[in-house]
Amino acid sequence: MPLTTTIFWPLDEDDGQGICYGWASTTRLCVAGKFDNNVSLESAQDRLRDLPPSLHPRPTILDIPPDRSACNVVYYERYPSESLRFYDMPNDSPVSSAGLDSSLISQLNLAHQIHSLLNGKPVRLHKPTAAVLLRFAATIIRPMLSLVQSLRLPFVSNLLPHSAFGKQLTTRASQVDSLLHGINDLSSEQTARKMPEYAQQYTEFFNELWLILNDITLGCAFGTFLCENNVYISSLLTPAFKTVFLENLEAALVWLDSWPAGLKLNTELSRFYSRTFISLVHYWGG
Repeated sequence: MPLTTTIFWPLDEDDGQGICYGWASTTRLCVAGKFDNNVSLESAQDRLRDLPPSLHPRPTILDIPPDRSACNVVYYERYPSESLRFYDMPNDSPVSSAGLDSSLISQLNLAHQIHSLLNGKPVRLHKPTAAVLLRFAATIIRPMLSLVQSLRLPFVSNLLPHSAFGKQLTTRASQVDSLLHGINDLSSEQTARKMPEYAQQYTEFFNELWLILNDITLGCAFGTFLCENNVYISSLLTPAFKTVFLENLEAALVWLDSWPAGLKLNTELSRFYSRTFISLVHYWGG
């Protein structure tokens, strides 16, 4: 019994006549797009050869059966690159009879980029807002981060391995490295990329940038609040601090000097220590 051919056809492509291009296997045809009727076979082959060498797998001219009634036609949507949407398949998912596998997933994700390149349309990997942010990062933030990275003192984290200061330095240094790699990868001029890897880099970069901007914003807001309300805050906190750290501590020292819980201590020695620490507490409290 002959195997039935499955054709994966883009939803936004008409079923009219024209030269189709895409990928072919024994039982499967994945159509990436279709040339206009006025494009000759030689011109179509030249356009396919002029595609960037980084594109893999490379499309070819497809021989679509004229009678598709004997084929299984599966319609799919060509997701634009700027939408960061792509097809994916879990590693543990079973392979269906239609030949759904990782190679087909890669072909479906490349279809829109190839269709745009072959028809002379720009491949936009970013939405306008993200493109502006990346250009700003590439021209202004990248030199500043490179300067910070060059001034980083590695011995500080080794000198204070268990301190909060050393841990914060290590965290900020890793964030600087991550941002630099993200800016270099996302702002590089490439016309075609694998969308799953690119979407992951895009998400990780802007998540990192969002966390840093949140830290800066919250730090500036909290610092401004403290500076503008320092008198009021000190009037609220000073009595509480005096009660907890001065009066209660002094009362505890006096209690320890008067045979606490029935324990008979050396009177002269305990009084000496008690008065010494009480004097230190008064000196510390101003």
